[in-house]
Amino acid sequence: YLYKYEAERRVPISYLLKILARLEITTADTRLSECFITSASGTGRLPVRLVVTQDLAKILGYLVSEGTITNAVAIISNTDTEILADIRQTLAALAVNHFATEKSVVIADIVFVKFLAAIGMKEKSATKRIPSLIFESTKSVQSAFLAAYFEGDGGVDGAAVTAISKSPMLISDISYLLYCFGIRGRISVRKKMIPGKQKADYHLLSLSGQSNLSRFTAHINFVSARKRELLAGLAREENTNVDVIPGLVPLFAEVNALLGRALRGLHNWSPLRRGVFNPSQRELRRVIADIRNVVKEVESKRRLFDVLARLPNIADIIATAAQSKTINAALWKELGSSWATIQRGMVPGAVNALRALRCAGIAMPEMAELKSAVSEGFAFLAEPMKHHNPSLRSALHARPEANTSYTMLAEAAAFITARYESLYAHIPRVEEILARLERLAEANLAWDEIVIIEPFKNEKERYVYDLTVDNEVFLAGYGGMFVHNSY
Repeated sequence: YLYKYEAERRVPISYLLKILARLEITTADTRLSECFITSASGTGRLPVRLVVTQDLAKILGYLVSEGTITNAVAIISNTDTEILADIRQTLAALAVNHFATEKSVVIADIVFVKFLAAIGMKEKSATKRIPSLIFESTKSVQSAFLAAYFEGDGGVDGAAVTAISKSPMLISDISYLLYCFGIRGRISVRKKMIPGKQKADYHLLSLSGQSNLSRFTAHINFVSARKRELLAGLAREENTNVDVIPGLVPLFAEVNALLGRALRGLHNWSPLRRGVFNPSQRELRRVIADIRNVVKEVESKRRLFDVLARLPNIADIIATAAQSKTINAALWKELGSSWATIQRGMVPGAVNALRALRCAGIAMPEMAELKSAVSEGFAFLAEPMKHHNPSLRSALHARPEANTSYTMLAEAAAFITARYESLYAHIPRVEEILARLERLAEANLAWDEIVIIEPFKNEKERYVYDLTVDNEVFLAGYGGMFVHNSY
């Protein structure tokens, strides 16, 4: 028959493979790109090298969701005239023979139908899967497949995009494919009545939350204008059951212990640190910004507390004067007999003490300014004055011009400065925690609660096998869970 094949008679595929083997030509040979697979009648044909285009992916998506495939035909059922028209237009672009009925499009191209069977599409509703060639294709192809699939099996349900199928593995496949676009779905089981039969388990995939819906809209969407409008009408608010970060209470509790009363007044801080609710990424970013503002405010008070830290006690002044005749003479000249009483242990008022400090060459503010600084320090750190000295509030506020005991002011300044220094020393650790929180707030991560842990007794397997990938992180299991080979 070789001379007939040379005259362009159709060659049976089995014969062609034998000819290629005899000539040592592999199926990867580029010359095969000029060949076509045709039906016996020659009415339908596909190129030997079939490129997986967006049009092909779209038809496969329609078939997975709404298709029935027999030995001779493939039928896509739908009642939306816009979708029926889109299916026909796409098939025409692929040069696939078909015809339309009122509620379906029938693909009567035997070559194409055989192709569908060869890639695993000829499955019943409970065992449907996504063809592997879709996973191996570009994102634009995957997007076209998903848009057509969701047009058939999916829709807008409340505040979510959902898809439902009798095939659990199909829903798992869809979940895996959505991860390619950074979209995380949630899978649940729903009972659904089958006409003429009892209720059966159907598997529901739900997409909710601001980030998931925004990505679905941008990268996939629906085909029909009606469903596109429904999706566009969904509020893009965060779903606090989905877009939340759990397990932050220990970090919040540590920040609270480090900064204490400086965090008073922060919005939602109390319920967050107590674990009343988990924050969304947006809420966490707001909390981080609020804490950073507190840190900046603490740092801005450095100069104030440096002034308070310079207040020496009276014993230091007396010791300095004992070592310097010049300073001692200046103190006698400035204070007269009052200096003698100070040397004998009499506690001076703030006025004379500040005069003595200036004689000793120590620059200090006036008494009113000093009192104001002490008062500001207590107020900033939210330290109750009565717990330190019951008379302090009256001296600072009720009698601001009175010649208050210097010792009272010095002790108050030392107390509040020590509290500030302790707070200030915590800032580096707070910054470390904030950096960690920022990584969580900006990361493209999602969390699922572990519902149950069941021990498994291994009685047969002797070895553990490790799967290695480029970044050591991969998806595994039903619905797709991020797995690391160190877990």
